[in-house]
Amino acid sequence: MFFEEATDYESLAEAFSWEELRDACDWDGRSELNFAHESVDRHGDDDSLALLWRGADGEERRYSFSEFARNSDKVANVLSELGVEKGDRVVTYLPRIPEHYFTILGTLKTGAVFGAINERYGPDGIEHRIADSRAGTVVTTAENRDTVADAIEGVDTVDQVLVVDRDGDGVADADIDFLARFEDADTAFDTVRTAPDDPAFIYYTSGTTGPAKGVLHGHDFTVGNASFVKVPVGVREGDLYWCTADPGWLTGLNP
Repeated sequence: MFFEEATDYESLAEAFSWEELRDACDWDGRSELNFAHESVDRHGDDDSLALLWRGADGEERRYSFSEFARNSDKVANVLSELGVEKGDRVVTYLPRIPEHYFTILGTLKTGAVFGAINERYGPDGIEHRIADSRAGTVVTTAENRDTVADAIEGVDTVDQVLVVDRDGDGVADADIDFLARFEDADTAFDTVRTAPDDPAFIYYTSGTTGPAKGVLHGHDFTVGNASFVKVPVGVREGDLYWCTADPGWLTGLNP
């Protein structure tokens, strides 16, 4: 591989090729590209490890590529059944739990645009991002529901709130029980065919020079991701890559 052959920056730059990365896509990386498909669906029959998750209490879960593909298909079916379509905005306010990652890819499979809000933001920061992105669907946890309620009180774009209730405390009648829907969802979903420049993610700047600004990233982001893990990180097949960034930041999507 060109990374192994490079001994300095100049030789690395000379060997690097965006076209090589696009050629490696499962679909035609120049006309059709979907971040979720390239991430897991193309490896849908692969039972090797895709995600190793460990909670603060020591709980550990392992998901193969095939399981990850099925679980994100289930989320895509949940969202689709709730009316989420290509171009719609789905926003999460979630911790780093497996359901968060399933929701990211499930959203992209529907052709909708995904955005995440870091849990460090309070109601004002949440309200600005949801209102500015015109998100119609919000996914959060039971623990965070009151914070989200304060944030969206004056926002007229939100049609539905899905609540991940991991402790069994119950979900309010006005909300949608994410885990119940997820449990009953079909494990197969026909991923929407998207173009490389179709919107995939909307993430916000830090707002250091005024209100945080939404930045749209296309599905071509997956090619940029591939370049990052290949060079300079140098990830190889069989390696375990630990991403410490929260999905509430764009760097949390790097794996």
